Amino acid sequence: MADANRTMELISSARDGSREAFDELAAQVAAPLLTSIRLGIGQRLRVRLDAEDVLQETLLRAFQSIQHFRWQGEGSFRRWLEGIAANFLLHSARTYGRKKELQIQRDPPASDVSPSRHERRKERFDRLQRSMDGLSPDYRTVIRLSRLE
Repeated sequence: MADANRTMELISSARDGSREAFDELAAQVAAPLLTSIRLGIGQRLRVRLDAEDVLQETLLRAFQSIQHFRWQGEGSFRRWLEGIAANFLLHSARTYGRKKELQIQRDPPASDVSPSRHERRKERFDRLQRSMDGLSPDYRTVIRLSRLE
C-alpha cells in the first residue's frame, strides 16, 4: 500500500511538471516495460526500430501527456505506458508497411534441405512443442524469453 501511495504522490508531482518525479516513476517500470516492448516489436520492425528507442519515445510521450493518465489501482501506470508503447509500435508498423523496399539478392539461397532433413526438423519441433505445452505458463515464458527470444 505504501508503494501505491508513493506512486500516486509521484504522479501528482509529475502532473505539476516535476521531471524528477516522472523519472522516478519511469525508473520503477523501465525494465519490465522494455521487456514488453521487445516482445511487441515484430520481426519486420526490428530492422528499423530499437527497443531502447521505443522506450525513450514512450516515456517522452507519457511525460507530455501525463495529465491524461487516470489512476486505476496498482500497476495502472505501467499498463498505461504499455498502451502508449503498443500504439507507437502500431503506428510505426503502418508507416513502415507503406514504404516498400526493393531488395536485390545477388545469389538467391539454394534449397538444400532434403525431405528427410525437413521431416526430422518437423519431428524435433513437434517434440519441443509438446514439451512446452506440458510446462506451466510461467516456465513457458521463462524458456521463451531466455532461449527463443
